[in-house]
Amino acid sequence: MGPTGHRPASATAPPSPRASDDQVEFTLLGGVHARHGQHTVTVAGAQLRAVLAMFLLEPNQVVPLERLQRAVWDETPPARARNAIQGLIKRLRQWLPDPTARLETAGAGYLLRIDPNRIDLYRFRELTRSGREHATRDDDAAAALFGQALALWRGPALADTGSPWLLESVAPGLDAERLATLHDRIAADLRLNRHRELVAELTRLIGEHPTYEPFVSQLMIAHYRSGDPAHALEVYRRAAHHLAEDTGLDPSPDLRALQQTILRHDPVEHLAPTIPAPTTATPARPVAGFVPQPRPPAAIPPDERAAVSGAPQQLPPAPACFVGRADQLAVVTAALDTAGEAAGVPICVLYGTGGIGKTWLALHWAHQHTDDYPDGQLFVDLQGFAPATAPMPQETALRGFLDALGVDSRQVPPDLDARAGRFRSLVAGRRMLIVLDNARDAAQVERLLPGSPSCAVIVTSRDRLTGLITTRGARPLPVAALDPPESRALLSIRLGRRRLAAEPEAVSDLVACCGGFPLALSIVAGRAQAHQDFPLTSLVGDLRDREALMGVLDDDEPAGSLPAVLSWSVTALAEDHVRLFDLLGSAPGPDIGLEAAAALSGLPLNEAAKALRSLERVSLLDRGSAGRYHLQDLVRLYAAGHAANAVPEHQLQAGLRRLADFYTHTALAGDRLLSPTRPTIPTSAPTPGLLLPTLADKDAANSWFRAEHRCLLATQQLAAKLGWATTAWELTWALNTFHFLGGHLHDDLVACETGLAAADQGTDPSVRALARCLLGNAHARLGRYPEAKDYFTQALAVAEAAGDRSSQAYTHHLISWMYGQQDRDRDALDHATSAMRLFDDLGEEAGLATALNQVGWYLAKLGNYGLARERCERALALHRHHRNPGGIGVTLDSLGFIAHHTSDLTTAQARYREALDQYEGLGHSYYQADTLDRLGRTCLAAGRTAEAHSAWEQALRLYRSQGRVADAERVSRQIADQR
Repeated sequence: MGPTGHRPASATAPPSPRASDDQVEFTLLGGVHARHGQHTVTVAGAQLRAVLAMFLLEPNQVVPLERLQRAVWDETPPARARNAIQGLIKRLRQWLPDPTARLETAGAGYLLRIDPNRIDLYRFRELTRSGREHATRDDDAAAALFGQALALWRGPALADTGSPWLLESVAPGLDAERLATLHDRIAADLRLNRHRELVAELTRLIGEHPTYEPFVSQLMIAHYRSGDPAHALEVYRRAAHHLAEDTGLDPSPDLRALQQTILRHDPVEHLAPTIPAPTTATPARPVAGFVPQPRPPAAIPPDERAAVSGAPQQLPPAPACFVGRADQLAVVTAALDTAGEAAGVPICVLYGTGGIGKTWLALHWAHQHTDDYPDGQLFVDLQGFAPATAPMPQETALRGFLDALGVDSRQVPPDLDARAGRFRSLVAGRRMLIVLDNARDAAQVERLLPGSPSCAVIVTSRDRLTGLITTRGARPLPVAALDPPESRALLSIRLGRRRLAAEPEAVSDLVACCGGFPLALSIVAGRAQAHQDFPLTSLVGDLRDREALMGVLDDDEPAGSLPAVLSWSVTALAEDHVRLFDLLGSAPGPDIGLEAAAALSGLPLNEAAKALRSLERVSLLDRGSAGRYHLQDLVRLYAAGHAANAVPEHQLQAGLRRLADFYTHTALAGDRLLSPTRPTIPTSAPTPGLLLPTLADKDAANSWFRAEHRCLLATQQLAAKLGWATTAWELTWALNTFHFLGGHLHDDLVACETGLAAADQGTDPSVRALARCLLGNAHARLGRYPEAKDYFTQALAVAEAAGDRSSQAYTHHLISWMYGQQDRDRDALDHATSAMRLFDDLGEEAGLATALNQVGWYLAKLGNYGLARERCERALALHRHHRNPGGIGVTLDSLGFIAHHTSDLTTAQARYREALDQYEGLGHSYYQADTLDRLGRTCLAAGRTAEAHSAWEQALRLYRSQGRVADAERVSRQIADQR
C-alpha cells in the first residue's frame, strides 16, 4: 500500500457495536445460547433458556420472580415454583461462561449485569438506529448497516425456549422490529434504484406476510419502476383481497393513493417508501394473524350498581393545538387495547420532563377513545411536582373519584384502604378510563388503580415510575420533544399559515430555539399573537441570546413558564444531585458517560451513578441505549442558568478542569493503545485523585473514542476558550490516530487548527513543529496541497532550527505522502528516502519500517520493482517483529501492488486479501478503501469481473463516508465503465 500520511498504523473500532474477541456473546435472535469466538456454548434445558432469555431481554434491570415464573410456566406455576426458580438461577450462575456477566439477587427478583453490546438483540437495535441516522443522507451506508443488523438474525427469536408466554407475548414484538428494519433496508435500496433486484425478494416476503402493507407498497414501486405497471396493480389487487379476507379492512389511504398514481402513469420517485415501517412492537395496521379482540363486558356487582349515578365524564377539554405524535398515540393504543385480562389492568405510563407535552398527549388520546369507555372517564391532577403544594394525598384523590361515581358523602369510608376497596368495587367490570396526571411516584398512584382488567389507566409523570412497570406490568412510554415538522404545525395552528409563510427563515429559527418543547412553542406563539404587528424576526433576536432565552420563555403564570416548570423538578432533588445537574449544564459535548460525570462532580462512582439515576427518574436527563446521559437543549440551558446563581465560579471551573483532565488523559492512554509505536509527547499531570478508566486493549480504546468523540472535540474547544493551551494541544495529539484510522478527516482539520493555536502559546519548538506537521497532514488528506505544503515547510524550518531530527524525519515522511497523492512520485521518493535515513540514524525501528515501505512503494510506482520488493520485505519483517498489524497490512498492500505490476496476479490478490485480513477488526477504514480499490483492479485484470465490482462497491462506500470525493468519483467511473 502507498504511504498514508501517518506514523505506524494501528487499530480502530469496527463500525458497529460488538463484543471483543475474548468475550462471550449472547444470542436471542435465533435460539438462546452463547458464543465464544467460533464456538457455541449451549444452554441445557428449555426452562433454563427461558430464564436466561428474560435476563437478556432486560439486561441490568431487575426481573421479578413472578415474571420469571410466567416465562417458565405461563399461567400455571407449580406449588413450589419459587424453589424451582431458585434452582434454575443456581444452575444459570454455574453455567454462565463469562465471569464479567454476573447474575445478582435484587430485592424480590434478580438482575444480570452485562454490557448490552454483548447481546445480539441490542447490537441489532443499535445498528438499526445508526442505519436510520444515515438514511437518505447516505443510503449506501444505511443499507449496509441494516444488512449487518439483519444478519444477526439466525432464526426465529426465542424459538428454543419452549415458553408460551415468551413466544406469544414477546417474540412477535421482536419479529416486528426485524420487519421494520428489513423494510428500512429495502427502502434504502429503492432510493439507490435497485428496484429490479428487489422484485424477487419482495415477492417472497409478501408470500410470508400478504397483508403487510409496507412490503406491498415497496413491491408495487419496484415493479412500476422496472417498467411493469400491470404487475404492480396485480400486487395491489391481491393485497386488497387478503386484507378483506383476513382482517375485514380496506387498503390504507396511502396504498390506495399509490395505486392511483400508477393508474395515472405518474412518476413515483417521491413515493419510496410511501408507508412507514412500524416503530413499535405492535403494527399500526394488522398483519396476517393479528386481529385485536375487544374485551368482553363484565357485569357490575348488583350491590354496587345501585350506588352509581351515571357515567362520570371528568376529562378536562382536549388540547386545542395538539399536533403529531402518531407513533406515541399508537403505543398508548397498543398498551391499553392489547394487554388482555391475563396481564392484569392495562396501564400506560407517559413520562418526560416538564413542558414536554405529557398531559396533552394523554388528554388527546383519551378524547379520541371516549367511545371505547362507555362507563365513563375519571381524571385527577395529583400535583406531584406542583410548586407550592404537597402532592395530593391518595385519600383526597379517592374521595374525588367516589364523589364522581355518585357515592353519598356519608357512605365514604374514612380509612384509606377501605376507600380504595370501595373504589375498586365500584369500577369492577366496568369499561372505564382513569387518567392519573402529574404523579410524584409509584406509591402515590398505587391505591388509585382499579382491580378489574376491563378498566384502563394512563399515568403521566416526570418520574419513570419503575415500581408500576415492575410490579404492575405497566407499559412505559417516554414522551420526547416534537420534531421540527410537528413544531411548525403547532405554530401554524396558533399563528396561521400566512404569517409563517411570510417569514420562513424566522419560523425555522423559532422552531430550533424552542427545541420541540410544546410549552416553549406555546409561549412564543402567545407572544406573537399578542403583537400581531411585530415581525417574527424580532422574537428570534430575543431567543438567539442564549443567556436571555430562559427569560423569554418565562411567564407571569407559573404553569405557563418553562423555567418555573423545570424548577419544580429540581426542587425534588437531593443537594448533591442538584449540583451535578448544574454542572452538566456547562459540560462540553452532547452527552456524558458515568465515569465522566463522576469526574465532573467529584463524586465517587457509585454516588455519581445514584445522582444520574435521580435526574433520569424525574426526566431532567435522558439515558440512551448505550448508557450515556443527555440533557435536552432547553433543559441544559436552564441548568447552566441555575448554576450561574447557585454554583460559585471556582467550583464550576474546578469541575470543568476535572472533566477536561479525565477526557485528555484517558484519550492519551487510548492513543498509545491504538498506535503503540507512535512516539510519545511530554504531557501534563491530571488533577490529583482523579479516577481514570482502564482501557484494556485496542478494541476497548476504540470503543471509548467512538463513544466520547463529540465530547472530546467539544472539550478541546472549551479548553481553547478558557486558555488551557496544554490541554488543547494534548487533545489534538491524542485524537489524531483515531481521526485518521476512522476517516474523520474534517474533524481532524478543526482539531489540528485548534492545536496549532495552542502550541504557539508555548515555547517548545518540538511541539510547534509537530503541530504544524499534524495540520499540514490534515490539509493533505483533504486534497488541500498548497496549504499542506506551507505548513510542512514551516514544520521543517522549526525542527531544523531546533536540531530536532525526529520531527524532521516525521515531516519528510508526511511530505512524501503528500507528493504521492499528487502523483509526483520522484519528489515523494526523495522525501521518503530522507525520512528513512533519519529514522535509521536515530535507531527508531518503527519509523524506519514505515519509511522503508514508503520508499518501496514509490520505487514500485517508478518501475523499479526489484528494489521496491526488497525494501517492502524488510519493512514487513520489522513490522512483524514489532507486532504492528496495521503496518503489516499496508506493507502487504504494497507487495500486492508490486506483484500486480510484475504480472503475478494470483500473488497480488493473495497479498491484498492478507492485508484486508490484517485490517479485520482494527477498523482501518482509510486503508481498507485503498486496498479494496486496488484489489478490484487486480480482479478485473484476472478476469474476475464480479469480484472486482464487489471490491469497488465496498471501496466506494468507504470513500464516500470519509469525504474523499475525488476517489469516490474515480471508483464510480470504474464501476460504470464495466457495466
